[in-house]
Amino acid sequence: MKYLATIAFFLMVGLAKAEPVVSLEYFNILRIPNHRVHVIVSSEGASTVITESKGKQPVTRTVQIPFDQVERLKRDLDRIDWKAISGDETKGADGTVARISYGHKSASLWSPDYKSRERGLSGIQNVTERVFHLSGLDKAGMPR
Repeated sequence: MKYLATIAFFLMVGLAKAEPVVSLEYFNILRIPNHRVHVIVSSEGASTVITESKGKQPVTRTVQIPFDQVERLKRDLDRIDWKAISGDETKGADGTVARISYGHKSASLWSPDYKSRERGLSGIQNVTERVFHLSGLDKAGMPR
């Protein structure tokens, strides 16, 4: 299943001929449906959303994000202290895993919405929620 989603991602990026600004993968094994949500926002504002539910084919759709919102997203991503958030070692038995990539920077975080202020993750959590919102998802990454 995840290979189909990856192939769909590369096809969408290839067709758009635009560099991805941000890639956000949100995964929760206990969440049904949509246990995996992958959002790729291109520099031209095309947001490709791939949702996966257990036992079903991935669903892919594209949403156009206004250019000014893509630029704001880039500014907010530039303000993130990537070294600090990459050092977050909080783990749990369940919850979500968020993997976010921006240019050559990336982080993999366990439940970034859990005690985000205390963990220094408020900025990345706000960006995650904005990516979801701009892509037509609620703040937990579920389709609206």
